[in-house]
Amino acid sequence: MKKIITIFAATLLFTTWSTAQVQMRDHGGLQAKKAQPLSVNDDEEEEIDPLELYGIIVEQPEGQLKTFAREGKSWHVRGNKIVEDEQKDMTMQVVFADNGTDAYIQNPIAYVKAGTWMKGEIEGNTIKIPTGKYLTYNYRYEAAQQLFVMKEDETDTQYLVYVPDNSIDYIEYTIDGDNISLNMPDDKHILSAIWTDNNEWTGYGDFASTYQPFTLSAVAPPANASEMLFSVEGTDYYHTLMQTATVATSGNDVYIKGLCDLIPEGWIKGEKNGDLVTFEKQQFIGLTYGSAVYLLGSETGNNDNITDVVFFYDETDGSYSMVNTYMIINGNTLKFDDYDYYEQLVLKPTSETQIVNTIDDDNRQSSAIYNTMGISTTSLQKGINIVRKNGKTMKIATTK
Repeated sequence: MKKIITIFAATLLFTTWSTAQVQMRDHGGLQAKKAQPLSVNDDEEEEIDPLELYGIIVEQPEGQLKTFAREGKSWHVRGNKIVEDEQKDMTMQVVFADNGTDAYIQNPIAYVKAGTWMKGEIEGNTIKIPTGKYLTYNYRYEAAQQLFVMKEDETDTQYLVYVPDNSIDYIEYTIDGDNISLNMPDDKHILSAIWTDNNEWTGYGDFASTYQPFTLSAVAPPANASEMLFSVEGTDYYHTLMQTATVATSGNDVYIKGLCDLIPEGWIKGEKNGDLVTFEKQQFIGLTYGSAVYLLGSETGNNDNITDVVFFYDETDGSYSMVNTYMIINGNTLKFDDYDYYEQLVLKPTSETQIVNTIDDDNRQSSAIYNTMGISTTSLQKGINIVRKNGKTMKIATTK
């Protein structure tokens, strides 16, 4: 039995991408839109966008967009090794052009979430994409990923490695009503890619893949919810947070958006009970670069410890402090494949909030006063209040 390639690297919390003895690299996904020009050569001043150079399609093509839920198997890099995983909870988007002959598939390899599109042609009930097309570009290594149907390298008797099967000219998908399936010659082949600078396997690939209509919907606050801007303190995977988030409330429901840069318009929904607000684990937040995003909590960062995300609400200053050790913005519901994770989160009303302890009688009679749960009150309550007057809304904090 062949060994799975182990990547030489320090093991970090959650997903980490590392250099290996076989030049394993992060796939460069979710960065396709950050185009950085390359010089044609050292002697010329002309620069060219590498996405244009490799014909990588970044913008969504015109046509009918359909989102599919993935099922199947994938190879991908996790921690310090290449692992086999399910594609559960993951998505693939397809645009069917109005001409009836062109189709564009976004993120054909499940764990390479580049957000780019591969153009194919529809022949009967088959979508055919020529092999050798370029999937994404990694600016760190100045190399692209080139898409192929790949087979096990039988000349390597020690490690599991895949190489392009040059006898196969097209990647083929079968359309069956509302469903799609990926066609592979046998269980020794996968849809995968190589790096252009060294022709080595990227470590990512799909097989036994099927796609059904995706039916989950993201949450959003009702139109009459009260919204406020909060400052965000804490740390994420990359740095100390210096940003703002929007908090909306309606009754006992609390909504937050703006924590993750990759999905800035995605809301998470929690329910307030006493001074705790619980955001249910595994809730669908939305799509980013065509890939589904979910909310997870954890105390340990291990896959066997997936929890709800809980915040403590302090009515004296209107802040929300995370009780969990981690909040994870994740690519599936069962295993950590994180876009971002957060520690020591505290959300505080911004400095725009007016702090007073009373409203005079004239103003009280002409004002509508609500608490942060959107419940009408007859007077200011201790903590944060929403006051609407003359078509304007103010946030007012009281300390008494």
